[in-house]
Amino acid sequence: MPTTVAVRVTVERDRLREQAQVVSEMLADPDSSVLRASVEGGGEASVLVSGDDMFFHAEGLPELDPDKAYQLWVVEGDGSVSSAGLLALRGDQATALVQGEHGVGMAVSVEPASGSEEPTTAPIVVLGA
Repeated sequence: MPTTVAVRVTVERDRLREQAQVVSEMLADPDSSVLRASVEGGGEASVLVSGDDMFFHAEGLPELDPDKAYQLWVVEGDGSVSSAGLLALRGDQATALVQGEHGVGMAVSVEPASGSEEPTTAPIVVLGA
């Protein structure tokens, strides 16, 4: 069991290092921008946009019932959305790096714990678009 834990820790550490490198490059891009908004129900969210890459960060998010989850969406120029996955909360914070998407913003909705193909509730925050 200790070997399995060590492998998981190493994989997570490497993933976070890679993510930090990408975010650092995004911040260095003179054409990057940061979008911020308050989250309905509490909290703040921001997204760093650089080309086709977006780094989402939220804090102060309320805890949800076990049968619900926060789902992140990429908002396209025509207003359509595509799922960027469920947000994993660490305390009251969540982050997600989305690469290679041609979106104009991001949104978060509260969905069933397993996620949804498309939003089933109104977004609690929309950044951009």
